[in-house]
Amino acid sequence: MTVNTVGSTTTLYPVTSSLAASTSTGTIGSNTTSSTSAGARTTSVVAKSSSATANITSSTTLVYGSASSTAKTVVSCTTPSACVTPSSCTTPSSCTTPSACTTPYAYLLHMGTDAQKEVEQALVNLGFDDKVDSNFVGAFDNFRKFVGMNKYDPYGVEVVNKLREINDEISGYPNLKKRLSDLGFYNSKSDLNVDEKSVEANSAPGNILKAMENFCRVYNKEFDISDLKKTVGQIKNIHIKYKEVLNSEKTDDAMEELGVLYSIQKVNFAKSWVFLKEGMGFSDKLASAVMANWYKEGGFSESNLQDTGEDNDLIDLDYDYQTYDAKGFGIMQWTLSSRKDNLLNIAKDMDSGVGNINVQFATFRDEIGEGGLINSAWKDVEEENNLRDYTTEFMLKIEIPADQSPAAQQERVDVAKTIYEYMEGIL
Repeated sequence: MTVNTVGSTTTLYPVTSSLAASTSTGTIGSNTTSSTSAGARTTSVVAKSSSATANITSSTTLVYGSASSTAKTVVSCTTPSACVTPSSCTTPSSCTTPSACTTPYAYLLHMGTDAQKEVEQALVNLGFDDKVDSNFVGAFDNFRKFVGMNKYDPYGVEVVNKLREINDEISGYPNLKKRLSDLGFYNSKSDLNVDEKSVEANSAPGNILKAMENFCRVYNKEFDISDLKKTVGQIKNIHIKYKEVLNSEKTDDAMEELGVLYSIQKVNFAKSWVFLKEGMGFSDKLASAVMANWYKEGGFSESNLQDTGEDNDLIDLDYDYQTYDAKGFGIMQWTLSSRKDNLLNIAKDMDSGVGNINVQFATFRDEIGEGGLINSAWKDVEEENNLRDYTTEFMLKIEIPADQSPAAQQERVDVAKTIYEYMEGIL
């Protein structure tokens, strides 16, 4: 059934509410319209079909199918934000003070139980709340802001409709969450605000829309909330390529020759190759040179803290991330406070932790980009045209390790040659 309230049209949810005793009752069938009397305070309307329409000028009790439903109308207040409660605004001209509003989303809050549960479950499905019956209005408002509906909608009608639309669409992509999880962008056990100082690899948001937005940021795609299908297709494409690299015999051969022992290293090797090739558009030689340095720096571990001689663990989950401690961290061993600050800020912006590899990819993209912290050094790397020089320039101008001896340089060149030997032509 369609309900027209105060000049707007919205699809009716099964709701229950009324304000006064009924003064008139009517029945409307398929493809018909019934309007309430201007003088009636409450009008009961029985709808036999979902195509029926009721035009409401006061509070109207509706029966849709077998379930009784009510639309509690906010009368004709032209400044809804002034209405303290929906029923209090009986004279449009009296609603002129926006600051008087204490009940936002009147439509939302006056739904019946079943309808509210539907909206709450949609918020949970999308990751704007972690459970039904928690901060309902707060989660709803976060959704409104995220999808860009910044014009205040005190009734909540348009936002509810957008929420249902997006939830229905996302539900139609059964493999989406799994693909984003495989790529490290999504964690179903997280909420919208992950601790940005988390050094754990799975410190990704549980908000599916934020995960999609982060994917676009890392892979240099446009995120358009009105065209989610396009982003879903891009995610599928990158996931296919990631699986291709991860399951390649050549990847296994490269891991064996490099002496890689842990599965997380192989996973991050595959993610790094796909990111550098597909996300950054690097040649095989340049990608191999960068990854050789990442291997010698962080061992393909996004949670690796600088080795001290006493603590040489590959994964350091007990590290209390600080930007000023001069301790290298992550796949690139970010050490300088300015660069660790940048990593932390990007983690916060992505609702993820510093230990998430996609945060580190996004930081690398940001640093070498125009105006980035290492843009000038990166230009020196780009000017080279062979594997050896790519590798040594990246080492000496960007990584700047303590040991810059010819022997140390040769070690990285040898790693780059191994990666290139096995990965050339893959993607």
